[in-house]
Amino acid sequence: MPLMRRTWFRRTAAIVLALLALWIAMFVWGRVSRASALRSYETKLFDAARPFFQDIEQGDTSMQQVVANFRDGKITSTDLAKAAAKWESDFNSAGSAVSQLKPPSELNAAQASFIAALRDYIGVVRFYVVVQKQRQLEDAIPKVNKKAAEDQVQLLLLQISDARSRADTLYTSAVTAINDLAKKWGVKAKNPLPAAPGEVPPPATQGAPGGGLSLPSP
Repeated sequence: MPLMRRTWFRRTAAIVLALLALWIAMFVWGRVSRASALRSYETKLFDAARPFFQDIEQGDTSMQQVVANFRDGKITSTDLAKAAAKWESDFNSAGSAVSQLKPPSELNAAQASFIAALRDYIGVVRFYVVVQKQRQLEDAIPKVNKKAAEDQVQLLLLQISDARSRADTLYTSAVTAINDLAKKWGVKAKNPLPAAPGEVPPPATQGAPGGGLSLPSP
């Protein structure tokens, strides 16, 4: 008697095929469900961090451009400090909002890095207030001592640049993890997360050997 005609074989084959179809359906549903959850998370993350993203969006009023303007002597330390106060408020708001989100389990570490980066950026912008006070001190002291005071300003700016670079690295690692998972799950973000703010390169003339920075008084 042919195997296909045997009742036990037909029943076993039917059960196997049914289980296979169920597994395929669950696999597809799970993939679609995960993709939907990630897409929703990315949208919520973008909305939550919007104050931060608006401050680092490329343009004349971006954090990196304002800092470059101060470095290049185009604005005063008072202008920088006022901008820094706004950035701190915006970054705090973004950090609080992002911390309320529940990411996919695969992105728990990425969200923690994102929040840590925001905390580091807050530390960076607070230093700009210190720069303002140091510049005011420089203006109040005798001319003979101004060189030493200006050196302190430049040292502060270098320290801030290093701290910002560390924040950029944390932020980039978080965004990379999110983008990599989106690519793996076939998710296209409605609002792609921007790159780290980085630093606007100085003009070529200021990058020449022996060229010093000429920064304005407040």
